[in-house]
Amino acid sequence: MAYVDLNPVRANIADNLDDSDFTSIQRRIEQTQGIKKPQTSMLQSPLFEHLSDESQSFFNKLDTLPNAPLIKFEPKHHHTHPNPVIAFDYADYLEFVDYLGRAVHPSKRGYIAENTPKMMQQLNLNETLIDTFCQGKLLKSFGSAIGNPIDLNQHRESSRAHKGQGLAKRLFA
Repeated sequence: MAYVDLNPVRANIADNLDDSDFTSIQRRIEQTQGIKKPQTSMLQSPLFEHLSDESQSFFNKLDTLPNAPLIKFEPKHHHTHPNPVIAFDYADYLEFVDYLGRAVHPSKRGYIAENTPKMMQQLNLNETLIDTFCQGKLLKSFGSAIGNPIDLNQHRESSRAHKGQGLAKRLFA
């Protein structure tokens, strides 16, 4: 999983994990940040025009399929959980992929630059927020609106929503 998540970085197409289009790590980071983006199409990539006709045909068919749901990280329930889970902690996975991405590999062009903030630091995540995210409680913590404190204040002016200010400050600071 880490190998695939690092492909855009190693190919020097992306500078970091959150810029790694078409990867599950990018989707997980966006979920953690509360970002809901439409499904990205490979057909819009500048690389698409350089593909063979056969490859373009394959990606045209692939483009009609929805993104698969992401499998949850649940290190404590991997043997007893009825659905497939990743028996690993999400925070540990982010740290692991970030660590691997910073390693300079002699046969690869790309890596995450040393001066780039570490992913956990960049996302302003701590163990409590990660646990909340993994338990599916993150969105419930915001109530009727999710976003940075400025946007939540604007929303609060137009409604009676007050929930989520503290979490927004920790997440979007």
